[in-house]
Amino acid sequence: MYARVSDLTNYLYCPRVCYFRDRFDCEDNLDIGEMHVMRELYLSRRTGMGSEWALEKFISYFGEKNSEFFSSVSKKFVYNLKLDELKSIDWEISLSSDRYRLKGVLDEIILDGKGVENAPLILSLKAPDGDIWFKDRIKLTAFSMLLGDVSEGYVYHCLDGNIRHVQIERKDRRNVLKLVEKVITIKKGFIPSVSKKRKDENKCNKCTFKGKCNLKGSTFASRFF
Repeated sequence: MYARVSDLTNYLYCPRVCYFRDRFDCEDNLDIGEMHVMRELYLSRRTGMGSEWALEKFISYFGEKNSEFFSSVSKKFVYNLKLDELKSIDWEISLSSDRYRLKGVLDEIILDGKGVENAPLILSLKAPDGDIWFKDRIKLTAFSMLLGDVSEGYVYHCLDGNIRHVQIERKDRRNVLKLVEKVITIKKGFIPSVSKKRKDENKCNKCTFKGKCNLKGSTFASRFF
């Protein structure tokens, strides 16, 4: 049994979302967001295919009805020319590790011009002030482990063109492995609770799984066993 890298970030967002997306893993529960557009634009630019190719790929995945969404969001995409100093080795690479019980699809592997080979590069939306978001650190660390415990990587922020170089530390790997344990426990059938501390009214109101999650006690459990 494996945890996906996306499961780890889903868990950080909300343990219940991680549970529901694992149990009801279908396209109907896929929320199309800005990152879906940014990823296609980024990869099409890096591979030299162009924005029209990005649109065609997006439509093939999400349907013609979402083409206006693509056009609207694509105006926000920023390509930093400093990316050209990072040599692309491969894109959208499927990786897995029996050792770590982990798998995922990495956005890009790069050679950074300083001699660092096989460095993972992941995409994010907007950079925080200094460092990177915790969820991005977890994601980047997970892919560094899947690449053979690489010690550094990059995060590219598509909404502001910010490139962050990140050193992977021992505590980062420890945090990833703790999340792997929690996710695999969920995959075995454990239903996580949501503490009041982690509950976010705005986030909960917009959640695809709100109706299922609001069930209480035995009623909730009976729906899934």
